[in-house]
Amino acid sequence: METQPHLPPGASLVPDWITPQQEVALVAFLDAGAWSGELKRRVRHFGYRYDYRARSATAESRIGPLPDMLKGLAERLVADGFFSDVPDQVIANEYLPGQGISAHVDCEPCFGEVIASLSLLSGCEMRFGCLASGETRAVILQPRSLLVLAGPARRDWTHAIPARRSDVIDARAAGVADVSDDAVLTAVRGRQGQPRLHLSIQPAESDCELSPSSDSTDSAIRCHFT
Repeated sequence: METQPHLPPGASLVPDWITPQQEVALVAFLDAGAWSGELKRRVRHFGYRYDYRARSATAESRIGPLPDMLKGLAERLVADGFFSDVPDQVIANEYLPGQGISAHVDCEPCFGEVIASLSLLSGCEMRFGCLASGETRAVILQPRSLLVLAGPARRDWTHAIPARRSDVIDARAAGVADVSDDAVLTAVRGRQGQPRLHLSIQPAESDCELSPSSDSTDSAIRCHFT
């Protein structure tokens, strides 16, 4: 598990949290259902539906229990010590090459104190910004990696995915061994048109509303377990 120096306090990153076989099964599961086209990117909701127009998630927005495949991941997050209770809400976001999400803090009234984001298919850079100091940090989210935001990383830092087709990154930050200190890599997102998926998991807080100043309508959620 990685915690420093490129992550904000309270964030952790677990490489290869799932296997390639599990990744294939998850993508097939997501594509077997109906994606929503209400945003510029495609999304799917499980457990509770987040209303982007009303900027709210309420008890009436409950869809039902998590499907078994997602429930297994949610239970593992508890077993691995990231959550104290099994999260009950998942949002899947598909990012095509050139798509991203603007800097934001995920709705605090709507979702719990911990958010986990599982990356599928293609890697990219995620950028963090401290609300108090303006400090910025960045990390490469590789396919099958799990990013967990808690504490200051959840409340006091924004996160964003720059909208571009490729990322020029520090090779050491990407975990590439045997490179010089100034080596860089150009990571092309979505090789051969492959999209990037974020599966975000978090506990949903019912009967809450998101104030208009907290998030833009197109930047509230990645693909989270909550």
